[in-house]
Amino acid sequence: SCAQEIRKAREAEEKISAALQKRKDSKAANDIKLSKQSVDNPERTVKNLEVLQRGNINLSLIPAEELAAGAGPTFDVYLRWCKLITKSQSNAEAANVENDNRWQTFLDNVLEWRRVQAEIAQSAPAAILSDVMARRIVLATPRSLQALEGLGVRSSAIDGLLRVCLQFQKQYRTSQIAEPESDEMVTVFPAFSVPLTSWDHAQISGSWEQSYDDFLQGQHVVSIASKRGVAMKTIENHFITALLNGRPLDIGRWLEESDFPQIGKSEWERTIAGIRAAEGDPIEKSGQKLKDIARCIIGPIVDAELKDPEQREQESRLYFIIRLALCHVRVGFPVEFQHSAKRQKATADGNDEYI
Repeated sequence: SCAQEIRKAREAEEKISAALQKRKDSKAANDIKLSKQSVDNPERTVKNLEVLQRGNINLSLIPAEELAAGAGPTFDVYLRWCKLITKSQSNAEAANVENDNRWQTFLDNVLEWRRVQAEIAQSAPAAILSDVMARRIVLATPRSLQALEGLGVRSSAIDGLLRVCLQFQKQYRTSQIAEPESDEMVTVFPAFSVPLTSWDHAQISGSWEQSYDDFLQGQHVVSIASKRGVAMKTIENHFITALLNGRPLDIGRWLEESDFPQIGKSEWERTIAGIRAAEGDPIEKSGQKLKDIARCIIGPIVDAELKDPEQREQESRLYFIIRLALCHVRVGFPVEFQHSAKRQKATADGNDEYI
């Protein structure tokens, strides 16, 4: 019954609180048996806790109330981290390639920066950067000082941390996606793109409204994702939902803060053509499937079961452009084209870098 579930939840919270008083014994904290802590969805709570334990997460680092609820800012970061590592390993195995340990390497580099700064300041590493903040940085992969500050990083040596992040981007991500050449036309969006209409099947209300309001108030995209404990892809979906509801949005700022590579004119036009060529009516609620559109753009390779990390990165970019272009077809926000100008970004050493 509901009363029994509540009683069990309270008993679990008491056990957690007592166990977490013994923070020195991290193994004991990790061995706590947590069952049905969440009254709303005990099965999901237990499943998520098992994910954390398989990921060797020290549960004493997570507030007791979040453990009991199976959710919360800290809990969600560790859960996303474990799922990222698991997915990365699964993708590597499926593609029959060496284990993809890029994310663990990135985290190790962030923690090494923290160790050095702690020695310089003669303080505990956690006082420089918490364990959960280190993982939050890896999950967000920021590429600017503004993005790091948006995550909540406060350090006089933040420029060194930015170099760590940029090195990861250079080695693993930006090298895989080519920006349009300087003489190629690229897609640009007016400062505030106002849709001509709204989509009849758009989700009218939901968590997307909070993300949209935060963005309108000037909050950085990375900061919004971090504060809400969600992935950047979730924020992307929130903003697309806002556009589908006819809400004005600074799409250019959104893409720039997300460090999304510029979209070439030919790339955008191929996507629009793919939408028109795919079966079904894009205006209907379930008129088209994203995979069918992708197949019209790049062919049967989209159906390949084995894909290496680079192919998955390219595929992720393709699907985002499809979602944005499909949104354009449905509500008609303005799109313009101009000659490419490499984005200029201030690097940690104060020089300008064109990416």
